[in-house]
Amino acid sequence: MNEPSETAPKRDQKGLLVADRRSVIFGSLGTIVELYDFVLFAFVAVIIAPLFFPSDSAAASLIATFGVLAAGYLMRPLGGVFFGTLGDRIGRRRTLLLSITAMTIGVVAMGFLPTFDSVGVLAPILLLAVRLLQGFSVGGEYPGVVTLLLENAARTRRGLVAALSVFTLATGVFLAASAATIMTLLLSSQQEADWGWRAAYWFGGALAITVLALRTMVRETPQFERLRKRQELVKLPVLRVLKERPGRVGIAIALSGLFGIGTHYVVYIPTYAQTEGGIENWQALLSVMLIAGAFALSAPLFGAASDRVGRKPLLLAGAVGYAIVAIPVFLLLRAGSFATVLAGSLLFILPVAVLAGGFAAGAGELFPTRERYTGFALGYNVGISALAGTAPLIATSILSTTGLAIAPAFYAILVSILVIPIILSLRETARVPMSEIGANTEPVPGKPAL
Repeated sequence: MNEPSETAPKRDQKGLLVADRRSVIFGSLGTIVELYDFVLFAFVAVIIAPLFFPSDSAAASLIATFGVLAAGYLMRPLGGVFFGTLGDRIGRRRTLLLSITAMTIGVVAMGFLPTFDSVGVLAPILLLAVRLLQGFSVGGEYPGVVTLLLENAARTRRGLVAALSVFTLATGVFLAASAATIMTLLLSSQQEADWGWRAAYWFGGALAITVLALRTMVRETPQFERLRKRQELVKLPVLRVLKERPGRVGIAIALSGLFGIGTHYVVYIPTYAQTEGGIENWQALLSVMLIAGAFALSAPLFGAASDRVGRKPLLLAGAVGYAIVAIPVFLLLRAGSFATVLAGSLLFILPVAVLAGGFAAGAGELFPTRERYTGFALGYNVGISALAGTAPLIATSILSTTGLAIAPAFYAILVSILVIPIILSLRETARVPMSEIGANTEPVPGKPAL
């Protein structure tokens, strides 16, 4: 049976074609909390490492802390399957309410965790438990937001509307970098370790509670409502996706991993710039704050560009850009001045932003409405966990083992080279009606996208 036709969205006051402006705005805000929490953890890793993993080696403590971060990401595929299944069974709205509730619990808990000096080995265990909860809960957040945005957007504006998810992701990075920068400038090292990092999480908890309240005003997407009324929902969407669309899941994994490496390397920049370049912490954080702001502002522009020229050209340009700029970026970061760190950061964020313009809508358009949440959540979270979430750990370990300063660039280049052929094999979906996306079980090179 064919999918329901696209809704006839209303034009909001700013000219964006959407079915429900309030749902688009309030629904997308959860990714701010998602990125604020995970990015802040990476930013304060140097501070909390000795508090939870005391060791004679600072590098060992830092690697253990990044290991906890990576463990949280390993929970994301499970969360993606869980929340994706719920989203395709009970609806996008209720599932996103559940995911933001779990995220809020995790953010608040982080601010009250006892340290090793207080409870001994229980401290790192509790830290790991909270990160696992966060990893599980965010497994359904970004895919759910993209699904919500796509299903509220007109065909000619899907790239622009879906790019709001990238805007909110970058906003989360900006807020986390801002909190860390303010903490570094105003507090001593002892105050940062005693309570400063906790205050940053308390702010995050207040932000999460606010977003949770706003998300209660989000309504279900018109496309999902039509499927539910026609009783066309899938009972086990994950089995259907794995059986009928494994190729599309694989594509989602590749694209998500490449996109995630870019965003996670931006988070890794402060640690690298301090340990290898020798600049001060506040300078590294300020550079990230500035590039995150630029990333947020550019996301809608590249999203709109994908509506005009297609998703595939932007994906390809971003992937090639990764490979070209990676080594120069790390050479600039290592040069040891704020100007070179800022220049390197801005140079790296350009291909990330271009890639994001095609990724936001393109990855969600791989799957039809009845299994979009599950398919995208599965592919996205496996890609993020396997390729991106472990990037800071891999980069830190390589640097510690080999002492080769530009080693992190090789990882980004390798993944780019592997993903480029996949991008070249894609069919364009920018102008395809949502009702026709996924009509075939697997993409066939050279034929129109369905």
